[in-house]
Amino acid sequence: MSYIVGVDAGGSKIEVLALDLEKNTATSFILERPGNVLVAGKTKALESIIETVKRVSEQQEKTSSECLGIYVGVAGAGSEKVRQKISQALKSLGLAKKIFVEADFKIALAGAAGEPRGLVVISGTGSIAYGVNEKGKEVVVGGWGHLVGDEGSGYYIGQRAIKEAIKYYEGCGGSKGIYEEVLSYFGLEDLTKIKPILYSENFSKDLIAGLAIRVGRLGDEGEKTALKILKEAGKSLAEIANCAIKRLGDTCVFVSGSVLLKEKLVYDSFALELGRANPGVKINRPKYKAVAGALILLGRELDMKLDLSHIQAVRPRLE
Repeated sequence: MSYIVGVDAGGSKIEVLALDLEKNTATSFILERPGNVLVAGKTKALESIIETVKRVSEQQEKTSSECLGIYVGVAGAGSEKVRQKISQALKSLGLAKKIFVEADFKIALAGAAGEPRGLVVISGTGSIAYGVNEKGKEVVVGGWGHLVGDEGSGYYIGQRAIKEAIKYYEGCGGSKGIYEEVLSYFGLEDLTKIKPILYSENFSKDLIAGLAIRVGRLGDEGEKTALKILKEAGKSLAEIANCAIKRLGDTCVFVSGSVLLKEKLVYDSFALELGRANPGVKINRPKYKAVAGALILLGRELDMKLDLSHIQAVRPRLE
């Protein structure tokens, strides 16, 4: 019996899904460790990706004999050189006959749309818009990372919250509610103690992005500054989507990533702004997870027709 493997190496975790081609059943594994090569570093990200692939392969090989292919979508892997390094490392392990490595936004689109066509707007730890039209034209807007980009992302929301907390601490405005939430989140009594956390060698942008959940909760309670941050995040995401739509000429939009899928205030602001600029635009929730998109793209590479419709493990959580 044979199987195939899809990998979603994202900003905060790595998810692997192995599909048994005979039984049409799936085995999944999630490692709560960043797979983004720009955040975790090439070496650490590669080690984590290899670890997850090995684990799910070992589990699958108890009932299946051969891995026909592995498809990996990696956050931060826009460079061909980086993709080749990951591909060569996986090939050296002899885990599969064929191995493909691409940027994570490509598997996100395939998963969201069920095929590599359309436009996906992603807002999780970072943010990006990626689309492919009927003529095969590809467009990428955003994806420049947390230092100069990631507008509307979890990191953007968390960073804005910290800035508002600093304003309140210094008596220059800000928000008491956000200030208290930031202290609670980082386990601090004195906000100045946040500096060693933010500027340490082990700094993780996932830590900042994690604040988005707290800001979302405050927004749901009606806290004015939180509402402003969340609405502006949605507007920022609509801006990158608008740019992509103009270049693609396609108004079939899918949303992906924890911020757009789980933070209603961000989504509502995004949908409102996008609809104003593009009357009649269709905004869709994803059909499948990004990791399932890796399997869809792998199936195309191997000339296989896959049926994922009944497999619960490929369904996104939309709460």
